[in-house]
Amino acid sequence: MTTYASVGVRRIQTHLARTRSLWGRRGASDQLWDLTQLPEPEDASSPQGQQLPRHQRGHGALVAQVLQQHPGVEVNREALDIDGEIPIQGPSVGQVRQAAECLAQRIQERQPAVEVVVRIWADQDSYPATLAAPAQQQEYLPAIREYPPVRTCEECQTDAVSHQMPDSAKTPPGLRDKRLCHDCFHRTTMGRHDSLQFIQQRDEQSDELDDLVCWDLPGDSDRPDGLRVEAWLLTVMNQNRNQNRTSPLGYLRNFDELARVPALSTDPERRTRTYEDNHTALVFADANGLGGIFGKLRRKAASDEQTVRQLKELSKAVKQATGKALIAATTAVTDPSDTKLAVIPHLLGGDDLLVSLPATRVWPFVRELMSNLHQQFEEHVDPFIPQELGLPKPSVSAAVLISQLAFPFGLQVDLVEQLLQQAKRHGLGRQWTLSWQDVTHEGVDLVDRTPWDWQELTSRRPALDYLTQQLTGSAVGALRADLADEDLFGAGLKLEYRSRRLAEVKQLLKDLGIETVEEDEVRLLRDVLVLGRWWR
Repeated sequence: MTTYASVGVRRIQTHLARTRSLWGRRGASDQLWDLTQLPEPEDASSPQGQQLPRHQRGHGALVAQVLQQHPGVEVNREALDIDGEIPIQGPSVGQVRQAAECLAQRIQERQPAVEVVVRIWADQDSYPATLAAPAQQQEYLPAIREYPPVRTCEECQTDAVSHQMPDSAKTPPGLRDKRLCHDCFHRTTMGRHDSLQFIQQRDEQSDELDDLVCWDLPGDSDRPDGLRVEAWLLTVMNQNRNQNRTSPLGYLRNFDELARVPALSTDPERRTRTYEDNHTALVFADANGLGGIFGKLRRKAASDEQTVRQLKELSKAVKQATGKALIAATTAVTDPSDTKLAVIPHLLGGDDLLVSLPATRVWPFVRELMSNLHQQFEEHVDPFIPQELGLPKPSVSAAVLISQLAFPFGLQVDLVEQLLQQAKRHGLGRQWTLSWQDVTHEGVDLVDRTPWDWQELTSRRPALDYLTQQLTGSAVGALRADLADEDLFGAGLKLEYRSRRLAEVKQLLKDLGIETVEEDEVRLLRDVLVLGRWWR
């Protein structure tokens, strides 16, 4: 009999968004990858107490060191590949429990604000049996803040200050003299594990040191890693640019640089907007229906070795499909003149994706992402789903949040999650759906909007193209004024009158298939105008 356990980091997305700065998000991502990375088999089998070679530290070092201290416990190589999860196994419940608890505690030592959960399956005949069996579960939540409050961290503004960054040339710009909590400190280059590989890059203009991470990516670069997806994406994009003899891309240093990335050179309005340098977009996409599919396969796998292999292949196919779609969408919004990667992926968790990019490039990105995902799922994911499960084919819902640079990143994540749930509810978890909100013009409260399915977005594209390319500024302004009327009936009458006076408005209504302006048509026009602000 064998005892199996998993030590997993949960609510990763929320944890990454804890800080307002890009360096904090990147630092947490890199730290979590380092803490949960599985060692190579030879790393975990080193004699107890032996110091690991320096080149091996930082690639599964934590797991290897803990397992050295718990003889008999080893990495479970049969387990499913899940980002942020450490699978282990051993001959006794006590041994495995001690090792798992030690791993959880060590993770929280480096990232105190992260949530860790330990699951244990005691005395099982085989690993497949755990896939349907209930687990003993222990949660490791962030420590409760003590009051009366002391000085709070200047980055997350949540926990108490524990570190003062020195005012020296070795401190990255933007962090000098900053007071940070324990969690935020360990997101900086100075607070992270000394075995990680960092490269201090010089800014070409200011000649100042960048707080950037250069990741050494192990293994197959075709497989994206959810916790280090930015490094993977940059690697792949530069490989493609090298083939096309285009200069390589670098990292953006912060969200300010992201907002200032210009519109694509193909954008006819590229130089006519004065507000385009302070808006970013956050895109959140997630698959529908995969949870039910994986759940049924897990239950079947408990007594069927073939299904275990099916589960692994399906998980790998989903991960690769999402990664390929991300590459395609990023390529679609990358200008030949770009010097930095304009898409910042925060998380790629197999079937879900969270990215930031300039607001001027968001809609071409979303269109290509959804279109490519549909193709990838049909060709590479659906064949791994047994028809006898009797479940609908998986689909994807997406949410887009556009906001000014000053809108905190953590609040962006909270709101885009609500938008995604809105899209999923509309599609009943089965349709390709899209929801969106422009915080600048619609406020920070969730807008009660009917999401669009993918067919609606496709059919309304000519109208959106006409709105952004043909309508004059005065015509758009008149439409906005008419539609601002809270009385939907009154707004409809104004719109009818406007369409008889302005041929542009009449054509727009025709492209949308509107013959008679009723309340639903007024709502549709409002949605089109909001979406059209950043349509390209």
